[in-house]
Amino acid sequence: MGRAGRNERLAALLAEAQWNSAELARAIVALGRAQGLTISYDRTAPAHWLTGTRPRPPTPQLAAEAFTKRLKRLVTVSDTGLANEQPLTAQLLSASPPEANPLETVKELVTLCRTALDPTQGPVLARRPYAGPLPRAASWTAPASPPPTPTSHAGSLVLGDLTHTLSSLWTRNGGGQTQPLVLSFLAHAIRPEYLGEQPDLLAGYAQFAHLAAVTCIDCGQHGMAQRFFHTALHLSRHSGRRDLGAVTLRTMSAHALRLNYTEQAAELAQQAVDLDARQTSGALRSFVLAQRAVVLAAGGQSAEAVRDVKLMLHAWDDDSSSKPRPGPFTTYPRSGLDFQRSQVWRFLGEKDRAEQALHDALRMRAPVQRRPFALLHASLAELACEKGRIDVACRHWATFLDYYPYVWSAALEQALNRMHSSLAPYAEHDRASRLLTRAASLGDAAREQRRVDLP
Repeated sequence: MGRAGRNERLAALLAEAQWNSAELARAIVALGRAQGLTISYDRTAPAHWLTGTRPRPPTPQLAAEAFTKRLKRLVTVSDTGLANEQPLTAQLLSASPPEANPLETVKELVTLCRTALDPTQGPVLARRPYAGPLPRAASWTAPASPPPTPTSHAGSLVLGDLTHTLSSLWTRNGGGQTQPLVLSFLAHAIRPEYLGEQPDLLAGYAQFAHLAAVTCIDCGQHGMAQRFFHTALHLSRHSGRRDLGAVTLRTMSAHALRLNYTEQAAELAQQAVDLDARQTSGALRSFVLAQRAVVLAAGGQSAEAVRDVKLMLHAWDDDSSSKPRPGPFTTYPRSGLDFQRSQVWRFLGEKDRAEQALHDALRMRAPVQRRPFALLHASLAELACEKGRIDVACRHWATFLDYYPYVWSAALEQALNRMHSSLAPYAEHDRASRLLTRAASLGDAAREQRRVDLP
C-alpha cells in the first residue's frame, strides 16, 4: 500500500453518496465476493484511505464501481483518488475502450493478449473487476472494406478452424486449460499477412476475442472478460456481422446477470434481440430469446418470460429442420436451450418444471463435454437437496465429482462450494458424509495444483 496526502476526492464521493466508512466497506466486499474475490474490510479501512493510504488492486476499481452503482453515474478509479495507474496499463484496463479503425482494433487485440500473458502486467489485468458501463450504441451499416483475397480467405479459415477446436476444448476441459491456448495464438502465432481489414478476417478475430472473453469468465477474471467482449463487439461491427454482434451482446448479458447486474443484463439482452431482428437464422434467434427469457424471469416478469420460452422453442424447431452449418457461432445445441429453459422455471419458482428441463438438457449433452455435463449434474443435485431428496442429490453430486478433476473452471469450483453448503445439513447421512470428505480432498488438490496464477 502507498500513502499520499488526505484523499479529498474520496471524502467528496462519500459525502455525495451519503455513505460512512462502514457502508463503503460493505459495498466493496459485496461487489468483490459476487466476482469470487476474497476481500474483507471493515470501517477502519476507508478511514485509512481518507488519510492517504492507497489499497492494492482490485480494491480501487471495486470502490469506483460501488460509487458508480450508488450515484448512478460513472465514477472512475481516478475520481476516487485511490490509485495511480501507468498510462499503458490504464488504457488496457479500460472496460470499454474507444473504438479504433479495424486494423488498429486487431492490433489492440494482439497487444491485449500479449499483456495478459506477461508475468508482470498479466496479473494486473486478471484482477481487474467487472465494471458497469454498457457498450455504446453504434451504427451497424455495412462498412467500406477491401475485397477478399486468397490470403484473407485462408486466414479466415484458419481462425475459424481454431475457434471451433478451442471452443470444443473449453467445453471438455474448462477455461483454465483453454485460455492460455487462445491468448497464445493471438499473441504469438498470427501470421503478419493475416493482419488485414477484410470482413472475413475481422469476423474471425471477433470470434477469437469472444472466446477469449468466455474463457476469462471461466477463470474468474471478469474485468478482463469484459474488455475482450467489447473488443469482440467492435470487430463484429467493423466486419458488418450483426449476427456476431448479437451473440456477443447476449453472452455479455449472461455475464452481467451472473454478477447480479440485473438492469444491465436486461438491456444487453434486449440489444441482442434488437440486433438480431433482421436475421433469418433460427439458431441465433433462439439463442438471444433464451437469454431474454431468463432475464425477464429473474426480474419476475413471468408472462413475458413464458412468451419468450415459446418463441425460442419455435425458432429452434425451425432451425433444426434447415441443417445449419456446424460451429460454435452458427448452431445452438438443444441441451443449451433446455438449460436456459430450466433457468427460467427456476427463477419463477417452478422447481418441478426446472428439474424436467434439466433432465431434458442432460439427455442431449454428451458426457465428453465434461464442463456442461458436470454442471448439469450439479444443478440437478442442488434442486434435489432443496426438495429433501438426499439420495437423488448424492447420486448427482457423485457424478459431478467424477468429472471435477478433469475440468479447470471457476463455475465448477463455485458448484463445489455450493455442494458443501447444500449437503452440510445432511452431514450425518452416510453417503453425504463420504461425498463431503471426497469433495474436500478434491478441492484441496485442485488448489494445490493451481497455486501459480494464470496471467
